[in-house]
Amino acid sequence: RLGLIAFAGASFLECPLTIDISAFKLFLHSVSVGFIPDQGTALAQAIDEALRSFQTKTLKDKVVIVLSDGEDHEGSIDAIVKKARKYGVRIYAIGIGKKDGAPIPIKDKYGALKGHKKDDSGTVVLTRLQDSVLRALADNTGGLYFPATAQEKEVDLIVRHMDEIEKSDFNEKLYAQKEERYHIFLLLAVVFL
Repeated sequence: RLGLIAFAGASFLECPLTIDISAFKLFLHSVSVGFIPDQGTALAQAIDEALRSFQTKTLKDKVVIVLSDGEDHEGSIDAIVKKARKYGVRIYAIGIGKKDGAPIPIKDKYGALKGHKKDDSGTVVLTRLQDSVLRALADNTGGLYFPATAQEKEVDLIVRHMDEIEKSDFNEKLYAQKEERYHIFLLLAVVFL
């Protein structure tokens, strides 16, 4: 099952856990820069939202994949790591950005650059990769950390690592609901009568 949480200065459960991959992809493609109007990065709050989104604490093989620059303006990463470990959640992290900082691009629906994200005073916002935060998240919960690459090989490595985790068994039940169609035969009987 997959779910999606968008976050910046606040977090929002965009898609609850679902087995409907098409619906998940629809929600995923609707997320863009500026989707969350609150400025900043509340990484711990987003992970906490992910932990709450698991319907039961007894589910096995719970995984959170974080795509972030690792900045956390709230400063409660240690507490969220303890909570994730308590619930048996592995956190995988993909670091996006540059250590020396870079502006956040804003693109139109065709992928063309429109400009760069600015704060309330009109200054271009620089984001810096905090890989030590992301690495600590992953290492302390049994996950892995990778910096983002253009080839996206880190995604394959995470999937391969997740395949090694014991998989939960999902039961599938098939229900058959019969629709009554006796009306046709009753009408024919009345006509012949």
